[in-house]
Amino acid sequence: MSQLLVRFPLPDHAVADGYAFALSHDGQGVAQHGMAAADSLPLADTHEVIGIVPVQALSWHALQLPKGSLASPARTRLVLEGLLEEQLLDDMETLHCALQPEASVGQPVWVCCCRLDWLQQHLEQLRQAGCEVQRLVPECAPLPLQELPDAAQQQDTLQAIGDGIDGAWWLRRGHALSQGEAAPGLLCWPLPAPGTLEPDPLLPAWLAQAEPGRIQADAAVAQRVELLLQQPVQVRHPAERWLESLSSGWNLSQFSLANHPADRWKRLLRQGWQRFLQAPQWQATRWGLIALLLVSLLGLNLLAWQAGQRLEQQKADIDRILTSTFPQVKLVVDAPKQMQREVSQLQQQHALLTGHTLEGRLAAVVSHSPEAELQQLEWDGSVLRLKGLALSADQSAAVQSALADAVVQVRQDGNDWLLETRP
Repeated sequence: MSQLLVRFPLPDHAVADGYAFALSHDGQGVAQHGMAAADSLPLADTHEVIGIVPVQALSWHALQLPKGSLASPARTRLVLEGLLEEQLLDDMETLHCALQPEASVGQPVWVCCCRLDWLQQHLEQLRQAGCEVQRLVPECAPLPLQELPDAAQQQDTLQAIGDGIDGAWWLRRGHALSQGEAAPGLLCWPLPAPGTLEPDPLLPAWLAQAEPGRIQADAAVAQRVELLLQQPVQVRHPAERWLESLSSGWNLSQFSLANHPADRWKRLLRQGWQRFLQAPQWQATRWGLIALLLVSLLGLNLLAWQAGQRLEQQKADIDRILTSTFPQVKLVVDAPKQMQREVSQLQQQHALLTGHTLEGRLAAVVSHSPEAELQQLEWDGSVLRLKGLALSADQSAAVQSALADAVVQVRQDGNDWLLETRP
């Protein structure tokens, strides 16, 4: 999974030069790095965007959480405000706090603090540029307090970090630094100016006997450090340090900056859509979808035109049948109604009786039993009852045989005969 690491500038530093970034395809090596504006970051091949918070902008505090302090994020935030109120000079409402990974009650834990408005400013600026940050990781974090090794194994590390924008800094980390209020586990202080003769009290005592390569330095400050210490250093790119910071497990996106699952899915969908619209490798697919859409629209229009042509042809055929069957009709407005009206007029003119009329039903019976005597007729609109109609067996068979293929069916009900339309 490709990861884009974006390092925030220090507070009160302008972002005119853009953001330092590093792109890793496997989380192990750096495939691309450099400086870019927020809207020019390489998001096309990125699955996750991680914000790297510079170590110079962070403060670290060792605390012991009371019982019940981890019941909810709101409860934890209130507890941290009470514990840190006397240790910090700034108002707690202006600060963002984050607990170390897997923090537990009753054990000493690290709490990281930084300016909230500064973080929000860069997160919003990146968000407006289409770059959604999923995680916030400190550039360097102290070792967990619960993992203090034996005194013989306590070794701290020393690095020189910096560039032409943020300056040069010493970065020292170790278990031994966590003991005592003056050594919080992670120290970061500026490198002395070139030509300074006074010794630096924060440098470790083992520095003079350090083996070659133990001291690491960013490429931008490596030469300066070698002149200052009069010994070689291991040169590294800052992006390598950023990748190592991901293994610490820290995520500063907590409390007010926490990423909720629903928001995360929305951001992933938005980023996926942006990658699809902008990535060069999706260009052929985009053109293919556009072509498919155009062909579909043309096909739908063609089908609609053909359906309209068939409908007009059917209407013309009906009109032609009407005018050819009834030449007296000169103007066709509603062919089916006009044809029904003309047929009704023909039936009336020729006294044509159909099986659906009362006269037609009586005519069908009388034609096959002219000598039958009828006492009474009852008509309910659908069934004709002939009362007292005495028909011989031959007459009954003749009537039923004659009407077998008609729309009228005849059945006997006692001394009555019922004539009704076949269903």
